[in-house]
Amino acid sequence: MDSPTRFVRSRDGTRIAYKVAGEGPALVQLYAPMYSHVELLPQRPGMLPYLQHLGRGRTLITMDFRGTGMSERDVSDHSPEAITDDLEAVLDDLGITATDIITNGPRATPAIRLAVRQPERVRRIVLGSPSAPRPVSPGHPGEPGMLELMESNWEAFLEMSVQMITGQLASELDDYVAFVRRCIDQKNFIAEIMASRQEEDWQLAASVKQPVLVAVSGFVGLVPSGRIQAFAEQFPHGRYITHPAEHWKPPYSHVTWLIQTIDEFFGPLPVANEAVLPVNAATLTPREREVLSLLAAGLTQPEVAAELCISPATVSRHVVSVYGKIGAHRRAEAVAWAIHHGLDVPVARPAR
Repeated sequence: MDSPTRFVRSRDGTRIAYKVAGEGPALVQLYAPMYSHVELLPQRPGMLPYLQHLGRGRTLITMDFRGTGMSERDVSDHSPEAITDDLEAVLDDLGITATDIITNGPRATPAIRLAVRQPERVRRIVLGSPSAPRPVSPGHPGEPGMLELMESNWEAFLEMSVQMITGQLASELDDYVAFVRRCIDQKNFIAEIMASRQEEDWQLAASVKQPVLVAVSGFVGLVPSGRIQAFAEQFPHGRYITHPAEHWKPPYSHVTWLIQTIDEFFGPLPVANEAVLPVNAATLTPREREVLSLLAAGLTQPEVAAELCISPATVSRHVVSVYGKIGAHRRAEAVAWAIHHGLDVPVARPAR
């Protein structure tokens, strides 16, 4: 995502952050609150090759819903209608009349509601591990007791969530936990959960006429896969697919599976716009391309130095040169440039 972060006002005036890159058919990627930060997300392990692939030949849009990432945090309305308004506002600002949508977790809600509210505006939907309704006490996400943990010990909840997502001890993933803290805070996370009405998603699914792919992993902590499969069957043109849990843990081999699944569902990739310059057009030297690719894969400058067997000072000089050539002022912009220009980036390794 090589463009600056943009902002638009939702229907009620809430300031919403988003990014857009590339040209071609529109594709919106919506991330769950714990992953939602338009500037930091591309730096996360496994995310760069995924976004890089999605953005080829498409107009790729990412956004932070109210209360998350770089969007306005001081908000009171977290209703499904308001969150859907956020998505609609971004599309309106860009003049997008038709788009594909990929979601994660609770972001199935705005995708489903937009598809029903403005059916001509949504072509196809991929629901990644959607938060399907389940028979628990009102206001309790997932397993009973989780809401109480969120309210009483936010840090413990974050660490537990990261451990469930990655399969590793939270103490080994301090960087991951720090990233989640930047994406969402306790107040807004709980407020969104309390305002959610997932049972309405179940009812609205029958009114979604577009093709819908429900893709889910089987790792512990999600709504039972049988319940999600039943949710997928509510869509008139729904399809359900599952994937082994181990592919969703470091080194994140699910990226390859997701790309293959999405390509199959969306059909052949659009032809890339010829106006997009290849990385060589920026006259980066081979060493500069190596440095940029490793930075984009999530390595720190000292780690890049160790990887290439050069001094940290030499890495620093290369970084300054790269930034000057591509017009970047910070790491996030350099990573976004790499995504847009198709730089060959290795799949990121978990933090050491």
